[in-house]
Amino acid sequence: MREEECPRCGRLLRVPRSRGVTGAAPIQRALALVREQLRVDVTFVSEIVDGREVVRHAGDGSLRTSTSTRMYLFVLSSRKRRPDLEAADVEFVRSVAASLCGHLAGPADG
Repeated sequence: MREEECPRCGRLLRVPRSRGVTGAAPIQRALALVREQLRVDVTFVSEIVDGREVVRHAGDGSLRTSTSTRMYLFVLSSRKRRPDLEAADVEFVRSVAASLCGHLAGPADG
């Protein structure tokens, strides 16, 4: 067993060590766990390659949208851990994302 800090609450978690398990199965299990625990529709792991996002692993969830519905992701990333982020920071990001909605609506060809 190894210990890791929970990114959400800072509590130490005991995580079993992988015994040579590689590939998609552990990633799919982790994505399913996150989806279930946080009650979200979709989880995925993506990678930035040559300036473009490439989805490498997607969980089993789906977002039901009509043909006239668009979905945008507002993603934040940092090279360093940010344990100082708080609920007020989340609200700030939500307000910025909400302010962008009117600018994103428009023809599909941009």
